[in-house]
Amino acid sequence: MAHLRHFAVDSAHARRSIGRLIVARCADMALRRGASRFQAFSSLNAEPFYESVCLKRQGVIQIPMAEDIGFPAVLMEVRIAVAP
Repeated sequence: MAHLRHFAVDSAHARRSIGRLIVARCADMALRRGASRFQAFSSLNAEPFYESVCLKRQGVIQIPMAEDIGFPAVLMEVRIAVAP
């Protein structure tokens, strides 16, 4: 299992497939290291992007930030035996 961690594309460069290229490069690197799946903790507003690169919603989770404080996120996963 490989985990996609916090990346973003500057809004001045949005909608140019840069995010897709980053995910594809990460998939290639993960496959070379023996991973067969990606997992991501998506923010609620980033869920459509992760869906567009084939990650599927597994459920909503709370990421602990401090005692009694959680940050809502969407647990997403995809098999990467082929490029996402």
